[in-house]
Amino acid sequence: MNKLRITLIILIFVILFISSTVDYIIVTVNDYPITYLKFLATYKLYVAQAKQQGQKLVNPVKETLDYIIEDILIMQDAEKNGIKVTDEEINLQIEYILKTYNMTIEELSNQLKMQGLDLNQFMENQKKQILMFRYIQKVIEPKVKKPNKNDIENFYKENKEKFKGSYEYNVRIAKLIVPKNAGFKDRLTLKRKMDQFLITLKENNETITEENVKKFASENQVTMVYEQKKYYPELIEEELTDELESLRVGKLSDVIEYNNDFYIFILDSKKEIDYIPFSEVQQKIYNYLYEQRKMELLQSTVDKLKKEAIIIWFVDINNIVVP
Repeated sequence: MNKLRITLIILIFVILFISSTVDYIIVTVNDYPITYLKFLATYKLYVAQAKQQGQKLVNPVKETLDYIIEDILIMQDAEKNGIKVTDEEINLQIEYILKTYNMTIEELSNQLKMQGLDLNQFMENQKKQILMFRYIQKVIEPKVKKPNKNDIENFYKENKEKFKGSYEYNVRIAKLIVPKNAGFKDRLTLKRKMDQFLITLKENNETITEENVKKFASENQVTMVYEQKKYYPELIEEELTDELESLRVGKLSDVIEYNNDFYIFILDSKKEIDYIPFSEVQQKIYNYLYEQRKMELLQSTVDKLKKEAIIIWFVDINNIVVP
């Protein structure tokens, strides 16, 4: 190998090493620069998240840059529409998270490190999430055409196989509502009260009625509600499905903890069904169609912003080196 070839190899290695460690501008979006180090930080998170969700990235460098560009365009358009998120709001959000999960700032930082994040990145992500929520709420949602009854009925008819059913459970329920901020001791006290209600029903050979639920709640100073509901396994969590499947008609369930509250069920009937009734999925279909239209409008808005933006590339995307 001659000296010239050795020199060229060393030079190429040096260029590649420098390009992967020294910051430089990759592209500007309406004069807003996207630097290599900013790209690299987002790239690592983007790829990790895709892997976690089982998504296969065809061109991770390009897809990451597309994501960053769209993020900047939304941020710029949000600013034009008077939408902003202050540092004070982010600090309050962090305080809320620490209080909710009973954590210190150091414990949060340690948790974030395990996920490949630092506190500043986490705060920046929180800011973006709040900004996006407000942008969709103020700019996108007012323009979305809401699904009407015909839209919902047509979707149900055209996609009926998606609404295949198995069973319909008709139940009566006594629910004791647990305050969201209740501690362990408070929850234990409320659980014991619900246990006592179940014992009382069994000793008096009673069923669940609106009257005895109200009476017990008043005498024991707890918040309880009486409900009559139909449940379909395909529309509820597996945990509750298992509980319902174990019930016999006319028999009281044990006290069940579900969605933070305490329940006692009595099964009135159980029957096989071919399809979940339209009335039971009408709201679900509405929500699905509305969200779909909202996301479509968001994407078309971003595409329009991208078309109108001044985007200047300083680097060939194929030459960007990632570790």
